[in-house]
Amino acid sequence: NFDPNRFAQLPAARLNASFEMQGQLKPSPTLFGRFQLRDSRLGDQPLLGHGEIDLSGDHLRKANIDLAAAGNRLTAQGAFGKPGDRLVLRIAAPRLAPFGLAGDVDGQLVLSGSVQSPEIDANLRSTRLAASQVGEIHGLELLVRLGAGEQGVLAGNLRLETLAGAKGEVLLQNVRLTADGSRSRHRV
Repeated sequence: NFDPNRFAQLPAARLNASFEMQGQLKPSPTLFGRFQLRDSRLGDQPLLGHGEIDLSGDHLRKANIDLAAAGNRLTAQGAFGKPGDRLVLRIAAPRLAPFGLAGDVDGQLVLSGSVQSPEIDANLRSTRLAASQVGEIHGLELLVRLGAGEQGVLAGNLRLETLAGAKGEVLLQNVRLTADGSRSRHRV
């Protein structure tokens, strides 16, 4: 019955979980952990999830995380840091109100390559994303592709219909940003 709201300004929650962690800092950091959420709630919504992470230095050997709350889902599957590794992070969040936000977010991030030269393929969309003390975004679309090495592809598109401040004042409207080329030679 742990409630993180007792320690920080977060939505009310009741967390029940079992977890296991082991690792070491030297000669190189390693960490293995797994968790299972059960009989948990975020606000008045059920919160479910499980996960496993295996990290050795800068190599994420395995990630398998699946969280679901209030009709929203966050997953991470795969590995990252060595040739042939691929880590896929996915968010499908059509209902953000239980998290103190308004709107929706949907996207995917695929990481491959190494920490020194990552390859990234990402997309993110939101029809509306709002936080009362911060402001509001409408019509967000982001596509990014970054290849490995100096000659790796660099491509991206950002579209934003409106960015408004906390009082509703329009700060930006109809923003379009594109990038193409390679890491070493590109145009924005």
